[in-house]
Amino acid sequence: MRSNFSTDCESERAADAWHALGMALVRLGERPAACIAFRNALRLDARRTQSQRALGNLLFDCGQFDLALRCFEKAEGR
Repeated sequence: MRSNFSTDCESERAADAWHALGMALVRLGERPAACIAFRNALRLDARRTQSQRALGNLLFDCGQFDLALRCFEKAEGR
């Protein structure tokens, strides 16, 4: 049986990997895939502010201002 601690650590590492993938995809200009990666990071760790901000920036750049604002507000804890 696995402990919650090891499961939490694995989830955190997976969220880190999704976030890093999202950042790499942004640099490659693959915005839709980057959005998916950041959303996957957030699915694993909803409090991940750097992923919220990165997703918000992408959405803002795509003209999805309302969704971007929600991401920025979540990142700020509102």
